[in-house]
Amino acid sequence: MSRQRLVLWLGLLALVLVIRWWDPMGRPKAIEAASGAVERVSQAVAPNPSPAAEAASGEGPSWPVRPSTHDEDAGNAFLARGQVPPPTPLKPTPVAAPAPTVYVPPPPPPPTPPPLQIIGTWGDETNLAVFVGGPQGTVLARQGEVIFSDYRVQSITTQQLTLLQNSNQRTWNLPIPAAPSTLQTWPGR
Repeated sequence: MSRQRLVLWLGLLALVLVIRWWDPMGRPKAIEAASGAVERVSQAVAPNPSPAAEAASGEGPSWPVRPSTHDEDAGNAFLARGQVPPPTPLKPTPVAAPAPTVYVPPPPPPPTPPPLQIIGTWGDETNLAVFVGGPQGTVLARQGEVIFSDYRVQSITTQQLTLLQNSNQRTWNLPIPAAPSTLQTWPGR
């Protein structure tokens, strides 16, 4: 099946080539118009050689060569007319150096709070202590004590615990959660 298609396409190509060869007038009209305009301009610009000069050369008409006396004629856009002054040298323009930029380091990240958590409270309003859980375990913290060897308990209120970190003298406030109600009421009883 594909061999028949190949023979068909090659036959069609050969037919188109034969028609093209047989009908030289198959050129597009745009090419005809352009070649006619070029021939008219070249005949108008070039001097007509005498028939005696053509016969003496034996070649027939050739492309005309313009003598140098026709410099003022229009028609050659690339021909320099008159004296052209030499180009003036370009002066290099000074380039201003950009202002130096001062490197400003980014602000340090905010300090991370200690890995401590208030688990519960112990005592009454005057002598309050809290249970503090951390990575090394759980301790009972009272005011003025050092816990986990790095934090000193500064104050304990009913709402927060204030710790002073010994290594960098930073103060941390940890919230004390509200105690859950001890009286539970069950629905329906």
